[in-house]
Amino acid sequence: MMTMVMIVMMMMMMMMMMMVMMVMNVMVMMVMMMMMVVTVNCARLIKPDQHATNGIVHVVDRVITAVSNSVHSLIDVDDDLETLRTALAAAGLTAMLEAEGQYTVFAPTNEAFEKIPPETLNRILGDPVALTDLLNYHILKHMQCSEAVVAGTPMETLQGAVLEVGCDGDRMTLNGRAIVTKRDQLGSNGVLHYIDELLVPDSGSEVPMTPALRLLLTQHLLRGQLSSRALYHGQELETLGGLRLRVFVYRNRNYTVFVNKVPVAAADLMATNGVVHAVNSLIRPLPPKLDREQADGPSSSGADSRSFRDDEMFQKVLRSRSSRTMSQ
Repeated sequence: MMTMVMIVMMMMMMMMMMMVMMVMNVMVMMVMMMMMVVTVNCARLIKPDQHATNGIVHVVDRVITAVSNSVHSLIDVDDDLETLRTALAAAGLTAMLEAEGQYTVFAPTNEAFEKIPPETLNRILGDPVALTDLLNYHILKHMQCSEAVVAGTPMETLQGAVLEVGCDGDRMTLNGRAIVTKRDQLGSNGVLHYIDELLVPDSGSEVPMTPALRLLLTQHLLRGQLSSRALYHGQELETLGGLRLRVFVYRNRNYTVFVNKVPVAAADLMATNGVVHAVNSLIRPLPPKLDREQADGPSSSGADSRSFRDDEMFQKVLRSRSSRTMSQ
């Protein structure tokens, strides 16, 4: 009898736990739905799924109007975008914005162009390559209505660089400066947002991929995925660029790993397609003499290959006597 009672109680507890889990799942789904922003022709869906006897109603925050003109047609008929229209024609981008697509154009007004010194503007307009680069930095390849844009979300442009979206009160900003003055001008192939300042890509941060730089980068890449636990003292590795690496593991109060005399500052930064070990400087080939001498340097066995993820702890090791000796 007691056994039957216990079984019944356990079944009831299991049913209660299942009900709690179902309720939690429903709550999570409701929260996710509340966080989602759904737009129809840039009108925000504010009250979905209002059921009636003969259909269903979705309430939106504005009147939805018919759309028939392309994004470029909108630019073409607006006198406030005359300079932009001229620039698009000079860069050969008119046809793209007339064709099918889902573009988002942050359109600088005439006033935005006037903030650029005339000599600089004329030089840009006279250089098709620079002009195309500049204009592509104002265009996204995906349609983004203002209601669906989340502050802090990076947006990749056709130019390849990223725009940073922010807020200034109730106004949307780009790269912390340009303010969107007019939103959601909808075309058949995208949407326009007017801005009061020209967006200039940070060309100073771009480094050309020269053969020397490519070789340098491949000399820091291994084909296999090796975590810190797979590294041991005296281990020899070869990079994709052909550089021979030797691993040194030193045991003080903590464990310090060096690769060709360069200390590993942060280990096991996991990614979806590999693992990263941050180092304090570029890795260079070891001198032959140092390679031979340190191959038998102070170490223990493979047990020394434990992971070290605590950066503060590692900095203390780096300031220790043996680490200072190694860095000389």
